[in-house]
Amino acid sequence: MFLEEFSSLLESLAVLPGKLLMTGDFNVHVDNEEDREAFLFSNLLQSFGLCQHITGPTHKKGHTLDLIISRDEDNPVTSPSVYWDMPSDHAAVKCYINIFKPGPSIKRVESRRLRDIDSETFIKGIQTSGLLQSSASDSETLVEQYNTTLLDILNQHAPVVQRSVVLRPHAPWYSDALRAAKQEKRRRERKWLKTDLTVHKQYYLDQCEHYRDLLNEAKTSYHRSQVEDTDQRNLFRVIDN
Repeated sequence: MFLEEFSSLLESLAVLPGKLLMTGDFNVHVDNEEDREAFLFSNLLQSFGLCQHITGPTHKKGHTLDLIISRDEDNPVTSPSVYWDMPSDHAAVKCYINIFKPGPSIKRVESRRLRDIDSETFIKGIQTSGLLQSSASDSETLVEQYNTTLLDILNQHAPVVQRSVVLRPHAPWYSDALRAAKQEKRRRERKWLKTDLTVHKQYYLDQCEHYRDLLNEAKTSYHRSQVEDTDQRNLFRVIDN
C-alpha cells in the first residue's frame, strides 16, 4: 500500500517545475539489500530519476529509515550526515543544500508626517473651507463634503509619502552582542575599502569569522534550548516550527 501511494505521489511531483527535496522517516530498510520492500523502493526512486543520500543506520535497531531524497540532475545535497544526540530512537539527518538564499521581500508602504502639521494653519484651513462657508443641506452630500474637504486639507499639510520597507524574517536568537559584532564588521570593512591595506583586510576577515561563529553559536543555543524545554508530546511541533 505504501509503495503504491508513494508512486502516485512521485507521479504528481514529477511534472512540477523546480527542484525536489524529500526528507523524513520512510520506514523502509533501504540498507538491507535482501528486503523486498527496500528493493522495490530503490527501483521506484531510480525510475523517477531520484537519489537517496543517507548511508548508515538512523534507528537504534540498526536500519536506515530516515532519508534525504532529491533528483539526480539537481544535485542539491552535499555532506549528508547522521547525528545521534537526540531524545529519540531515531537519529537526526543533516545535509547542506546548494541553493541560493532568497533576497528579502520589499513592501511599499504609505505614511503621513502628521507631527509636522502646524495646528494653527490646519485649523485656519478648515475654517476658511467650503465645509464651514457653504455646507450642504442634505446629510448624504454633507458627509461627502466632509470627506473630500478634510482629505484635501490633510493632503496639503501632510501629503502621503511612499517608501520601501525591507521585510526581514524574525530571528529570535539575534542579540545585542550579535548586532554589535555586525556593526564592528561593517566598520572594519569601510576601513579596509578606504585604505586598501592588507592589514585592514585581515582585520575585516577576522571579524567576519568572529561574527559567523557568534551567529552559529546563538542559533545552536536557541534551538537546543527550545528542544530541551519541550516535552515529548510537543517536540515535533517545535521542530516543525
